[in-house]
Formats: sequence, structure tokens, C-alpha cells
Amino acid sequence: MIATAILTSVLITRAVMVNPGSLATAFSTINGGTARGFSLSDLDRSSSRIILARFRGQAVLLNFWASWCVPCRKEMPLVEEAFRRAGKRVVFIGIDTNDQRSAAQQFARHAGVTYPLAFDPKGSVALAYGLDGLPTTVLVCPQGRIVARHLGELTPGWLGAASAELRVLADQRGIIRDPVRLRQSVVISAGVTAYHPIGDRLLQTEAKESNE
Repeated sequence: MIATAILTSVLITRAVMVNPGSLATAFSTINGGTARGFSLSDLDRSSSRIILARFRGQAVLLNFWASWCVPCRKEMPLVEEAFRRAGKRVVFIGIDTNDQRSAAQQFARHAGVTYPLAFDPKGSVALAYGLDGLPTTVLVCPQGRIVARHLGELTPGWLGAASAELRVLADQRGIIRDPVRLRQSVVISAGVTAYHPIGDRLLQTEAKESNE
């Protein structure tokens, strides 16, 4: 039972069936393309929708999590702290994945989460984004392009650096000033993939933390 719980904290265990035509879109999303749009119900208010397209023109941090995921539970307070520090310059959206609404609501209230939480019980958005496991954090620039993703529990240093980079992008209104350096699926460290120069600085943060 313990081994099973540990395994499900790392892997998304419920398969979601999609039609073959959607796979090409998912592949482009994995490789730093335009962030796949979604419309999900609000975790607390099922009648309300959280729609990614509404935040076009803003920097967005997407955090995929579940109440049964131990690393997700550990990092949630860090994400909340980063959200409060970022203010209105960066949009934070938590996407509860493959979970039960009541369990997720209970945990979110206990953790004191105040940023928007979307409910994705079948994990359809996680599949569209090509997730390999939970937790996963995806950074989206104001132009709607994925600029980096992080698989696994976040560290305070990486999350702080990522939030700061998103604020810079927000101030620049999403202008990518060095398009030549855009890259496709470049793994910059364990669990971190970058598609934009900010990945270089996030890598430096990871290296510094690993040496401390």
C-alpha cells in the first residue's frame, strides 16, 4: 500500500483517451509551442470557469497538482507564498488533476491557497500538455508560448527565480527579445526543460541550490 501511494505521487495513473488528431497539438505543446487552451470548472465554484485564453497578454504560472500527491502537498505553501509576492503582475493557476473534488477542496483550504484553482478530474489538460507526472509547473509568457517547465517538487530558489522571470516578461509585455535563442525541448537539468533564455538563469539557480 505504501509503495503504491509513493508511485501514484510521481505518476499520473489514470489514462485519458484522446483522438489521434489531438496528438500533434499535444506534441507542439510539449516542445515549447503555444500553450494549449483550456476551460475548466473552478474547484470551489463548479458553476464558474477558469479559461486560459482570458489571461492572454499576461505571464502565467500553471501548477499541476493533486491532493493525493505528496510532493504537491509539500510545495503548495511555496506556490502560495510566490503568488502573494508576485501580486497582480503574474497569474497563478493551480490545476487539480485526476482527483476527487472534495479531497482537493479540503486540502486547498487547509493549505490556505488563495490563487485560482481549476478542477480537471480526468486529467485531460495534463495529457494535452504532455505531462510525465505530478507535480509539474509550466511557465507561459504573455504571448501564450511555453517558456519552461519543471517536473517534480519545486524548491524555494527555483520558484522565486521563475516568478521573477515571469514578472520581467510581464513588464516587457511578452516580447521575446532574442528569438534566435528560442529552443525546442532542451533539458537544462533534472526535471527542468527550457524553451527560452530564462532557462539559463533557472539552471544557474538549480545548480546553486544543489551545491548548498
